[in-house]
Amino acid sequence: MTRRIAFVHCGSHAQLATIADPALGIYNLVPVHIRDLAFELRDELLQARKLKAGTSALAALAEVDAILVSDRLRHDLLRVVGPELLSRFGAGVPGVVLGENRVDTWFPQFVEHERPTIFWWWRTGEPHCKRRVALDHPAQRYFSDRSVIWHSHGVLELPHDATSLVDLDHADGNLDGSILAVWEPAEGARVLVSTMDPVYHHGSGFMPGATQLLYRSLAWLAAEAESDAAPSDADRSVTFWENGVAHSFTFADCMRYHGPEFPGGVAHAFAALGRAIPALEARLESGRVDRRELRIRTPFGGPGARDAFELMTRAVTGERYEIVPELARPERGTTLQRYVFEFSVGDVTVTSVIRDRDIVVPEFIELTARPGKGEAELARLEVLKREMRDRILGGLPEEVYDLEA
Repeated sequence: MTRRIAFVHCGSHAQLATIADPALGIYNLVPVHIRDLAFELRDELLQARKLKAGTSALAALAEVDAILVSDRLRHDLLRVVGPELLSRFGAGVPGVVLGENRVDTWFPQFVEHERPTIFWWWRTGEPHCKRRVALDHPAQRYFSDRSVIWHSHGVLELPHDATSLVDLDHADGNLDGSILAVWEPAEGARVLVSTMDPVYHHGSGFMPGATQLLYRSLAWLAAEAESDAAPSDADRSVTFWENGVAHSFTFADCMRYHGPEFPGGVAHAFAALGRAIPALEARLESGRVDRRELRIRTPFGGPGARDAFELMTRAVTGERYEIVPELARPERGTTLQRYVFEFSVGDVTVTSVIRDRDIVVPEFIELTARPGKGEAELARLEVLKREMRDRILGGLPEEVYDLEA
């Protein structure tokens, strides 16, 4: 099931350039103009007309799986649409709220204080006074120092149910406030709130780090939408047994264990196992695959596949997982040669071999191996990873992998 993310904007040049960024196509952004939202909320007749015409901003907001509130929106319009956004968060739709939006005027859980902006501290030598905190929080795996330490436009006082990810200190080292935090209410969805303005800088084409914050915030948001989504065809499970108890794992389970970096590798492991398990069950006297007895040999060394196998089978920590370069099929060419997975239980062995159906594209292999990749190349690689994931999950395991006994 394809997730969709509402991109609430006000039509500025930077926001429109960001919406048009091809690297963000993987997130299926749905542009929602804040003025349209505000007008519909103020005018019931206008809302009814737009609903009838199929152009309602409110209807679009109701159909998405996540919401990103762009930075630098009109504060008067935010006060009008704020209750609607909060109601969507409360209904379980995760969100990202970016800076220069005076959140304290419409997001009552937060208090915001303006602060002077140190724009070019890396050139002037001024201390930026920012530091990442709560490094063990799950959201931190999406961010790096470069993506969150550049500049901000204020600090947040947080409610008790929010966790700061980046703090701003006073010059004397005492805490001033948070510039990036995750709100985690007891009911409703998580919301990432920041005083940084990455859309403005990304769309304007300047400020190191802003593009990374935007991309990684969207990656976090997409993962939140995935984790809260109802089961779909892409959430098929792989089932193992242990001590007479069945254990089922979905692709979403594997992604939560692995993290956001290599969704394609996770999908390959999930599909290759999904293809092999029925064949192993048919040949085993017990008719069941014990997760602690499965051995895995492959020439594919990707960390996404490794982590998925570890979660489902504990083969890595159990020393039943082996990278064997000799198992590659060089006759199949550079693109396909490493996608070979051998699964064994006792004397029974089956091998999943990727089908030649453009599931893996040469551009992905070439770009992965290219040294010294720039930001544009890294962004393109993220697109290719997720496109490959979608191709794998879009078919049944037998449509992705052939089986050799």
